Amino acid sequence: MKTIAFIDNFIETPVIHSVNDFILRTKLPCSYHMPATYGMESLKKCKQADGYVLLGSASHVTEKLDWHQQLLDFLLPKIEKGTPVLGICFGHQLLAYHFGSEVNYIHQNQTKHTEAREISFLNSTLGIQKNTNLLLGFSHSQEVKTVPTGFDVVAKSKICAIEALKHKKLPIWTFQSHPEASEFFLKDSAELQDEKTIQQVIRNGQAVLDGFVREL
Repeated sequence: MKTIAFIDNFIETPVIHSVNDFILRTKLPCSYHMPATYGMESLKKCKQADGYVLLGSASHVTEKLDWHQQLLDFLLPKIEKGTPVLGICFGHQLLAYHFGSEVNYIHQNQTKHTEAREISFLNSTLGIQKNTNLLLGFSHSQEVKTVPTGFDVVAKSKICAIEALKHKKLPIWTFQSHPEASEFFLKDSAELQDEKTIQQVIRNGQAVLDGFVREL
């Protein structure tokens, strides 16, 4: 059975509820790590992981904090050896930034987008077919502005031209959205209220995560 390490880069509020929902649904063995708050030791002790999910953060990659680089130093050798990584929101931005992308605020006034947003797939990836539209949850104020070296853009939206990326050779997938989002996260961070929309967003996010699991 495959194992997944969830890396929660929270600064203020952990998203363990999202990870728990995934574990309860899939029954997969997972570990949970909080490098931004508690350092890298738990990740370094976690020697067995078939894939990594790099979650969001209130931190911005342009801050260039020490733990950002420590996290990259840990993950990049594993990626080079073929271990899949799914970057989400901050994770999406951190990996894109490392590979040469510009990352900055969506708007000059630093407005934060908290919403359900439809993204359109330009290429098939993680079992999601080309030309599919998916409604997913969002909570972010920065975005990837330019395509990083070695990546293809696999999804876009009316708000963001680079919603999802796939590396051409390495096992890296990244999403600006929050496919891992639990009902709590969608209500609290994405500020969604309509129950029908929330459940649709959760199902769509599960499809993305399940596609990543299949890649393991």
